[in-house]
Parts: sequence; structure tokens; C-alpha cells
Amino acid sequence: FDYWGKGTQLTVTTESPKAPSLFPLIPSGDNSETTDITIGCLAKNFLPNSIDFSWDNQQNQSIGNQNYMKFPSILLDGTYTAVSQAEVLRTTWDQFGLFYCKATHPQGNKIVPVVRQYVSSPSEPTMLIRAPILNAFSSSYLNSTVTCEVSDLCSGNVVIHWLKEKGEITTGITTSKPIPNGRGGYTIWSKVVIIKEDWLSEKKFTCEAKGKNVALSETFSLPSFCKDPGNCLDVTVETIPPAFADIFTTKSANLTCKISNIPPEADYSKLNVTWTRASDQKQLPTVMTKFLDQGNNFNYVNAVATVCATEWKEDETFTCKVTFEGVLVKPVEKTLEKDSVSEPKAPSVYVLPP
Repeated sequence: FDYWGKGTQLTVTTESPKAPSLFPLIPSGDNSETTDITIGCLAKNFLPNSIDFSWDNQQNQSIGNQNYMKFPSILLDGTYTAVSQAEVLRTTWDQFGLFYCKATHPQGNKIVPVVRQYVSSPSEPTMLIRAPILNAFSSSYLNSTVTCEVSDLCSGNVVIHWLKEKGEITTGITTSKPIPNGRGGYTIWSKVVIIKEDWLSEKKFTCEAKGKNVALSETFSLPSFCKDPGNCLDVTVETIPPAFADIFTTKSANLTCKISNIPPEADYSKLNVTWTRASDQKQLPTVMTKFLDQGNNFNYVNAVATVCATEWKEDETFTCKVTFEGVLVKPVEKTLEKDSVSEPKAPSVYVLPP
């Protein structure tokens, strides 16, 4: 009876029209080395059989029609089920890139995120306390902050409490939202304001983190960080004269201002270093390095200005000025001049009789 054509498909059901329920489909055990990987989403229990799919990336941009497809719907127990699959870059997927499957239906549109599932690593959540150096108590109230950072959390549903001498602290606290760590886990940090008097009198503070399968606590005071004298160093500023060999070969002099003992939590953007020539108060072009590891969990920075060798030899005075909000109480100035450096001298040669 082909001459009658395919006719019109009718669906007889007692079910009422309804929007789809949408579920992510995630690949499992795909260890191939292809550049793309297939992901999908499942739409169930929708009626009528009129559904379209589309896929967007994490930036809410379409991945392109050529990268996804829809399979024919199947009638099951009076409602329809359909599947859409998409081809995405394996590198994006492996880095926990987020994709959105969107289903358009007359009874309502649905969206479901599709992201690689994090496989719990054997590492347990950890807590790290960052305490202030003495120079950090820089405000008029002589206060500073202590940071408590909890890492490798499987869930962001964790609450952090602060205590002083076992009594709960309720003011001066700032706590971050859960921050994805790029491996499927989370990091949360919390800061509390403490006063210098409490810190120097060695009062005990406690950071507590509590949540599902998480119960971490760390009690600390000033001696906790000063068992090693290196942990209590103040930020220092020193000027370093140019090397004679460099002056001889390049006909220029590099003036170095070294800022040492910078705590790892310091904000680099708050550091400002300028070199000034005393004779005309002119600021010199200054090149700063990034934070460099000085080997004891602290950092240092070099700020270098270059002048002509003749300027250096004319006994000119140069000043390095360092401002570092949140680290230095006030700007620090150090001078450098040729008179403060011993003058290189040629050796004396003598002929001695036998």
C-alpha cells in the first residue's frame, strides 16, 4: 500500500501535556586520545512529541549546530523520551569546563548543566593559618587580620567560626564564598580582625571549619609562628650599589632597591617603589621584578633604576622610596650615593730586590 503514503502519526494516550525532565549524560571510562569527547542529555516524560535541543558553552555561546544532534524520540508509557549528544573539546572537558543542554518544548523550556564529575582524591581537606607580621598592624587602631584558608573541600557547604580564648568572635569577620579549585573541589577563606595588644600578649585564637564530613580546627597565637625567628621578620628595605664590573662594561650604573621578608599573602598591586635623583628631584624609570622566593616562605622584590656611569661618579645622591599598603606602616626611604661605597682602586706593584 505504498501508494497511500506514510500517512499521519497519531499518539493515543491518557497523559496530559507536560514539559520534559532533563538529565545530564556524562561519559565514563573514556581514555582515548581523540581531541573531542561526546556528552549528552536525556529528556524524559514530555508530551507532545515536539522538542528541540541546543547546546551552549560556559560563556553562554552556542557550540554550533554541527557539533550536536538529536536522536528520534521514543514513546514509553504514554510520554516521550529523547536524547541529544554533543561533541566538545576534550581539553575543555578535562578542565571541568561547563556546558548547558537546552530543551525547547511547548509546555516549557528546560536547561541542565553538563560538567565532568570530580573523582574524590585521597587528599583530605586542609587548613592553613596566615598570621600578620608586626608591621602589618598599620592602622590608627593598631589592628590587622589573620586568614584561615580551608582547601580541598568536596562541598562548599562549610561554616567557619572564629574564637578568642575559647569565646566566639562575632565581629570583624569576612568569609569568602566557595571558590572552585579547578579540580572539582572548593576552597574557602575567612579573615578576622585582631588588635596588636591581643597578638603581643599571646592570646589564643581558633579557626573552626564545620560541614558534612568536615571538622577542622586550628588554635594558634604569636608563639605558634615565632618558634623560628625567620617567621617573625619585619619587611626590610635596602639599597644595593652598582657593580664596578657592570659600570666598566656597560658605561651605566644599576641602582637596586631590595624589599625583603614580604609575606606570601601580601598584595603585589599595593607595592610602589620609586627612585629619585636628589639634584633635581626627578623620578627615574624603575623596573620591578615580581615576587621572588627568598627561601623561608617569604618573598623579595628588586626595583632597579639605571643611570649613566658619569652620574654615579659625580657623587650624585639617589633615593629609593617604598610604599606598601597593608605591609609597611609608613613609606620607607633609603639613600644611595657613591661616597657610601668604597672606591675601587688599582693594585700597587712593587719590585723587591733579591
